[in-house]
Amino acid sequence: MRSNALGTTTVAAAAPMDDVKLLTAKEVAELLGVHVRSIWRLSATGEIPAPIRLGERVVRWRLSDLRDHLHSKAAGGAGVRR
Repeated sequence: MRSNALGTTTVAAAAPMDDVKLLTAKEVAELLGVHVRSIWRLSATGEIPAPIRLGERVVRWRLSDLRDHLHSKAAGGAGVRR
């Protein structure tokens, strides 16, 4: 991810480590331009890919899953419902 001149965050072309890059809810919220609470709602309703649970209170989202989901939505797909 990188910031452009407008101050918005963009997802760069896939880098080798993107398949394993894990994001917090705050990072996902920044990526999507929504509030952190919205991430939990979007996840619960299946509007974004489900996070992976790393511990009792630790969840992360794979950047590659989110990128694939966004590309699907941009191409007119319904996205992921889990």
